[in-house]
Amino acid sequence: MKRLTQGEEEVMQAVWDLGKGSAGDVREVLAKAGSVAKPTTVSTVLRILVDKGFLKFEAFGRTYVYEPAVAKTEYSAGRLSSFIERFFGGNPAKLVSFLAERENLSLTDIEEMLDAEVEDQKTAES
Repeated sequence: MKRLTQGEEEVMQAVWDLGKGSAGDVREVLAKAGSVAKPTTVSTVLRILVDKGFLKFEAFGRTYVYEPAVAKTEYSAGRLSSFIERFFGGNPAKLVSFLAERENLSLTDIEEMLDAEVEDQKTAES
């Protein structure tokens, strides 16, 4: 999967948050997040994301409504795998060990996080 620039990721995050929306809707979400991107910049990035296959759109007259063509979880999983490969030799256990040590997590903390993740997955599947 292609990697996005920081600006492209910000715009994708806005579209993921919206589910679908126009360039104006995306600019509103970005503005609420503190972005000062110009309208032309947002429109350009949206077109780039369409070209890269991350967004699809539907035209309603002169208005385009964008929606994700790639799920946030799919993109996140790819980025995380790449991160683990580069910094932890492809070994997720080394990442968990690093985080546990750095954040002073106990085994109980880690088990609670895993239990919460399993519950989230069950909820998402329902």
